[in-house]
Amino acid sequence: MSATTSLSATTTSARVTFRRSSPPDGRDNVTLGEHHFRESDVSAVIAPDGRDNVTLGERWVVRRPPSDVTTGAEASTASTGEGERRRASGEPAGSLRDMRPAQPVPDELAAGPFSRRAALAHVTDHHLRGPAYQQVLRGAHAPAARVLTHGDMIRAARAVLPDHAVLGGRSALWAYGIDLADAGEPVEVVLPSEDRVRSRREVRMRGDVLRPDEIVPTRWGLVTSPARTAFDLGRRGGIRTSVPLLDALANRTRVTVDLIEAIARAHRGARDCQRLPVTLDLMDDGAQSVRESLLRLVVIEAGFPRPVTQHKIHDRFSRFVARVDLAWPDLRLALEYDGSYHDDPAQIAQDRQRLNAIQTCDWSTLVIDRTQFRDESRVIALVRAMREAAQSRR
Repeated sequence: MSATTSLSATTTSARVTFRRSSPPDGRDNVTLGEHHFRESDVSAVIAPDGRDNVTLGERWVVRRPPSDVTTGAEASTASTGEGERRRASGEPAGSLRDMRPAQPVPDELAAGPFSRRAALAHVTDHHLRGPAYQQVLRGAHAPAARVLTHGDMIRAARAVLPDHAVLGGRSALWAYGIDLADAGEPVEVVLPSEDRVRSRREVRMRGDVLRPDEIVPTRWGLVTSPARTAFDLGRRGGIRTSVPLLDALANRTRVTVDLIEAIARAHRGARDCQRLPVTLDLMDDGAQSVRESLLRLVVIEAGFPRPVTQHKIHDRFSRFVARVDLAWPDLRLALEYDGSYHDDPAQIAQDRQRLNAIQTCDWSTLVIDRTQFRDESRVIALVRAMREAAQSRR
């Protein structure tokens, strides 16, 4: 069954005529060219230049020249030109037979975020505002289908910021290959104090003094050096926020406490410098995940001796058996954290073989998973019980 319906614009007497059809589910659809849409999703509006636009939900906007629209007295008297041709062919006046899906994203823009200026070399401003693209931040866009990462946010910021802008904080960690920032984390940028660039929701600007040896070039642009990044992160937040970040940075870049302290001496009086000595004392480049860092901090804060990270266990013939996350070698006691990676059946089998091999070396092992780790008091009680049992065997 087919019928004709007219949707009237709210700001003018112009009318746009559509074909309406009934699909198998019995609901009315509006047929626009080869595309079917719910009639409730279609509205007719008049653009400021007097041309009709048809809006389909929030996605489709189709502009048609005035000759495509029958308005006022023309609705009953038009008999020549395009209207005559359409009536002769049986096509309803004002139908959108030329409507097509949004243009595909050009290859030059498919890789990720780009500046508006770069985009306009390949698409029109009208297409850039359409459904094929998303605005990442003001002046920077990306394909709508792309799931953004913090790296995408960095590229978007780079597209609109001056070349001398320097990535810092968690954004610097990302540049060093440490993925501890999600897409919602603002890009952190350090600029000379005299640069008056305001922060925005997606980009956090910070005015500071950076010495030449505190800036390194990377494929992400200029980034604070590992030592300077550690100096900045080590002064922020609590111990459980800053130490895991420094652990990850030290593990990746091998930055040392001595190098960080040299930066601190060059910036005496910097804000929150008093926090740095405690943070640096707890930093350990042996931690291989944030959870490992946090587990180590839990046992230290509970008053237990500081465990050794990534300790190697050998059998009585000095053959390597395993490397454990945390250990008290004097008690032959290991403490391990198992994340979701260890839920895989194949990994479970390997873990059992490994634990059995460790046990044959007269070592005890306490394994904490992510469910147990939610109850710190329980973790502390287990560690205490295991240490007491190990001490009784000595």
